Amino acid sequence: PLLSRQIRAGNLDEARASMNRALELVLLFGLPSTAALLVIAEPVIRVLYLHGAFTEVNMVATTNALIAFTAGLPAFLAVKVFAPGFFANHDTKTPFKIALICVGVNLFFNLTLIHHFAHVGMAMATSIAGWVNLALMAVILRRRAIFVPDAILRKRLIRLTLASAIMAGGLVATSTLSASYFEGTVWVRIAALSVVIASGALVYGIAVLALKAYDPVLIRRLVRKR
Repeated sequence: PLLSRQIRAGNLDEARASMNRALELVLLFGLPSTAALLVIAEPVIRVLYLHGAFTEVNMVATTNALIAFTAGLPAFLAVKVFAPGFFANHDTKTPFKIALICVGVNLFFNLTLIHHFAHVGMAMATSIAGWVNLALMAVILRRRAIFVPDAILRKRLIRLTLASAIMAGGLVATSTLSASYFEGTVWVRIAALSVVIASGALVYGIAVLALKAYDPVLIRRLVRKR
C-alpha cells in the first residue's frame, strides 16, 4: 500500500527507498529460514513425518525435495516485494508475460531434470523458475528506475548473509549434538527439534545485533506506514 501511494504521487525517491527497505525486511527473515531448512531439513522431516507408514526411504526422498524447494525460497519471497512495483503503475501485462516465461522455464527443467533426479528434479525446476522470475522483475524495474539498490541494502545484504551463515553453523553443531534424541519417541524428537530451532533463532538474533545487520526500529516504522 505504501509503495502504491508513493508511485501514484510521483515520489519515486521515496518509492525506491521503500522497496529497498521492504527487501531488507524480507531478507531479514528469508535468509535465515533458507539457511535453516538447508541445514536441518532431515530433522524437520524426521520429526513431522517419520511415523506410521512413512519410512526412512520416504524421509530421505522428502528431505531432498525440501532442500531443492528451499533453494528457491529467497526468490519466492523477493518476488512479493517486486510485484507491487508493476501493479502500482497499473502494469499487469509485464508480470503476466514474465509468468508465462517462467512457466516455460519450469516445464523445460521439469522435463530435463526429472530423468536425472526424479521428483527432486521437479522441485529444482520450481526453484530455478523462481530465480528467473526474480531476475526478470529486478532487471525491468531497474531499467524503469523503480528498483535501485542503495548502499544500505547492499551493506545489510552482506551482513544478513553472514549472520545467517553463523546461525547455520550453530544449527549444525546443535543438531549434531542432538542426533541421538532424534531417534527417540515422537515427543523426544519434537523437544529436540524445538531446542535446535530455538538455539538457531537465538544465535541469529545475537549475530544480527552484533553485526548491526538490521535496525529493529525500521520494522516498527514500516508497519506504521502501512
